[in-house]
Amino acid sequence: MLVQAENKTLKMVDLYFGTKDGVDTIVTGHPADRKLHDPKLWDDQVWVDGVFEKLEKFESELLSMQK
Repeated sequence: MLVQAENKTLKMVDLYFGTKDGVDTIVTGHPADRKLHDPKLWDDQVWVDGVFEKLEKFESELLSMQK
């Protein structure tokens, strides 16, 4: 978990479980390709939108498997 202090509060700016097929790897990319060194990564709206699109697709696939 990457936590950042901002305005006297802590906020989570990134989360990584470390599993090869984990949801974080699926939606944010392979660990070798992720930009964890970039503290402004979550400020990149195009990247964030892509992550949430992948999360929605992942959720949709999980829901369809439950039916």
